[in-house]
Amino acid sequence: MNKVIQCRPVLDAPLAKTIAQYIGDRRYCFVFPSQIAADSWAQAVFKHPDVEALEPGRFLSWDRFLALVRERPRDDAARPADPYTRYLWACSVLKENAENPFLRVLVKPSLAPPARYPAWLASIASHLDFIAGLVRREIPSESHNAEISDFIALAEKYRNFLARNNLFEETSLSLQFPEQKKFMLFGAAAYTEFFRYREALEKSGCTEFFDEIPIEPNREQKLCRFENFRTEVRWVFANIRKMLNSGKSPSDFAISVPSLKPDMKAYLAAFSREYNVELSFRAGEKLSSSPFGILLSLISAAIDDDLSLESLEALARQTFFAWKQAELFKKLMDFARLFSIPRKSAGKKYMSRIWSMTFSDARFEEKEALFNFYLLLQKKLSAVAAASSFQSLREALFDFRLTFIDDSAIPEPSENLLARIFEELVSLERTAQSLKDTNLGENPFQLFRAFLDTVQYAPHSSDSAVSVYPYHSGLLNAAQVHFVLETSQDAVDAAQKYPSFPEQLKKLLPDDASYESHILRSFDCVNAIYCFADVSLAGFCVPHPWFSAEHMQTIFIDEEDMLSEHSLHACEKQAWIENTPERLHPLTIDQQCSALGIFDSRQVATSLPPPLFAQRKAESRLFITADNVSDCIAPALHGSSIKISPGALGDYAACPFRWFLAHVVGLQNRIPSEPLMIGSILHDSIRTIVLKISEEQPVLRKETVQRYADLISSTVQQSIDYQTRKSGHGTRPSLEANMKKMKSRLTTYLDLEAELQEAGWTVGEFEKSFEKHFEKLNLIFNGRTDRLMFRREGSDSACILIDYKKKNIPLKKNLMLDEKTGQLAELQIPGYILLLTEAGFSVVSAFYYSLENAKKQAVLGSESKAVAADVPGYCKEIEALRGMLEKASKEIWSGKIMDTSPFTLACSNCEYRPICRANYASERH
Repeated sequence: MNKVIQCRPVLDAPLAKTIAQYIGDRRYCFVFPSQIAADSWAQAVFKHPDVEALEPGRFLSWDRFLALVRERPRDDAARPADPYTRYLWACSVLKENAENPFLRVLVKPSLAPPARYPAWLASIASHLDFIAGLVRREIPSESHNAEISDFIALAEKYRNFLARNNLFEETSLSLQFPEQKKFMLFGAAAYTEFFRYREALEKSGCTEFFDEIPIEPNREQKLCRFENFRTEVRWVFANIRKMLNSGKSPSDFAISVPSLKPDMKAYLAAFSREYNVELSFRAGEKLSSSPFGILLSLISAAIDDDLSLESLEALARQTFFAWKQAELFKKLMDFARLFSIPRKSAGKKYMSRIWSMTFSDARFEEKEALFNFYLLLQKKLSAVAAASSFQSLREALFDFRLTFIDDSAIPEPSENLLARIFEELVSLERTAQSLKDTNLGENPFQLFRAFLDTVQYAPHSSDSAVSVYPYHSGLLNAAQVHFVLETSQDAVDAAQKYPSFPEQLKKLLPDDASYESHILRSFDCVNAIYCFADVSLAGFCVPHPWFSAEHMQTIFIDEEDMLSEHSLHACEKQAWIENTPERLHPLTIDQQCSALGIFDSRQVATSLPPPLFAQRKAESRLFITADNVSDCIAPALHGSSIKISPGALGDYAACPFRWFLAHVVGLQNRIPSEPLMIGSILHDSIRTIVLKISEEQPVLRKETVQRYADLISSTVQQSIDYQTRKSGHGTRPSLEANMKKMKSRLTTYLDLEAELQEAGWTVGEFEKSFEKHFEKLNLIFNGRTDRLMFRREGSDSACILIDYKKKNIPLKKNLMLDEKTGQLAELQIPGYILLLTEAGFSVVSAFYYSLENAKKQAVLGSESKAVAADVPGYCKEIEALRGMLEKASKEIWSGKIMDTSPFTLACSNCEYRPICRANYASERH
């Protein structure tokens, strides 16, 4: 069923008629939850024929209204408390508590408070006196629990702090209304801290409340219901695009979501580009989320981890500022990955020691220049961490900026925010110097970073864009059509009425059972379109009960009702068909990390990182995103055959798009892992040991295996030393911890080697490469066998094929043809058998061997558990593999690989979700 969206004139809305009724009375001002809502109604009412002038001064936000009616303090020398003083008080009281504990619950005596705890204390400072008075009135002193006692103690500390420094809190001032003024408050129940002022406002005689937002009579409301959030968002943008095409203006629309977290913004931005709908996110952002604020968090992570690989990668690939030494950053990151600098620090100064040892032993071009750059970076980071005052911190940060950041490349908005951050640091320093008896602790850098969480800035907005609000900012907006997304029980509950007090104290505050109804009804001033998805970003959910209580009809909307301006898949298919590459130029490591969505510490730990299509501009870098993959198809050889191995063919069968990203674009994780390194050591050791033994005796006998214990031990040690030099000193502890197990497994393997040699099989060849050009398919099938052993059988030469596995070997059923699907699950040995037989080899036996479990799974041969006795007996599987190659060729050259099918098994642990349109990283279900 398709819901018909109609743009109703704003002036026909009951709320507009109410304002128009009183606008001629000069005594009246109109109060709204936010200045955004106030300004929107000032503009809307100006279009009324009876309104002669635009009067924004009469349309007030709740905050501006309070500033207007609060009484001035009698002491002219007294200063109002501000974010700086509250924050410095919080730092000071926590330091005092650490030295002489007086808090029992809010700060555990045995634990240090989190780095951002001062920001929370600062946020509740202005409420402490009110809460203390409420507790004294409502709860007898003998009934105070430890938590309430802590709040009472904090209130006393803050009251003394204000008195010592001649400060006052504006929230403590009484209300004094201007003469001859009337105030009409719309949706007052949704105002921040309204509970503190309701009684005084009701007694003033100057205020009129419209708690129940007037709704158009006989208007039937509907809740649009969708299967998942992706469908919900697509439907919203499709309708906006349709109405824009019909001549409507972006200002006629508004979108409200529970909150504008990074993943939500990135998700909406993706669809805005698909439907060519410009968005303006209308919510204040913390200074800590600004470009330089994010850089400070990366600097902090690098300091805490003593420049681990993870912190170095995050610092080097930040995209907000250009590094003066960008090339050195890249080479240092490549060096760190190549020599396995640990991703995380394992202890104080551990990383510095690993870096020093690695630079000492590594063979790397420009090693000296990189070492000097590393020392410079470490020195500047240490200066920031060691700053003992806000002044020295300011100097250290400015020195870091001067040394590493290219100021000429900073765009103006980022430059303004950077200057703002340094101004905040100066103001914090000045305020700290003006306060009495303030003990701030020992780490100004972490204190300042936490302070930036308390300061907000207004992002740029555009009149030519559709505004997107968090719930608390979108209330009572004058848009003609207001899409309200995720109207679930949890989403509406999250629009908190009270500050972040513990539940025990919230119970003391006035309870307004209709508060959530006010939240939802306030969106309905003009034309709210409520949307709900059974599966949201947060998972499965239920609609808010208000929709049942209001007897609103729920309608289900099918995906086929949605308008699509263009198909990304069609564009990419055409780009692929016209320009099919054999390979793309390798991406740099930071580009790979960016494409794979490996984001830095600024992301909230409880949410997945946003996909790479989050709004960014970086002209000097290539970013592969979910909606520009077609732009990245820059071929090296047009029309050439594509190489595909058994492993790559298996990836293709699981997901063609994943195969494209991993094997064509080359987005593969090349960081050495412990299993891969151990497998490499075992493979190298087998080759070395077997070849050395063959020099001593033509045929290895079982009874002689034990005499080679020293050879095994020395070979493994040499392999570990080689692997350490190759991959870095950070790998040695893990590898040496596995040494005993590796030696034991190699001794066991020699028994199998002796058995085969005693049966007449030669040492043969290790890691031999084969390839077969299937010209009709325009594919080159290639692979590299782990081991081939030979012997003469009559006039022919027969061979055994062995594929070593570190631990797990395929199940027998996966080596056999699935009659239902016509495909194989395991392609390694079947693929090698095909290559060997095409090359003229007579394969009489083939098996997988687990080095760790000392087990094998026979594919060909006379063993009872073998899948087939010989190649002819395995012909169905070989033909199925040929069929898979043929199907892959047909789909690759037709462009079908650009299609993606969500919710397959291959999606669950896929590392390419950040750039997959079917499974965006921000869509958690």
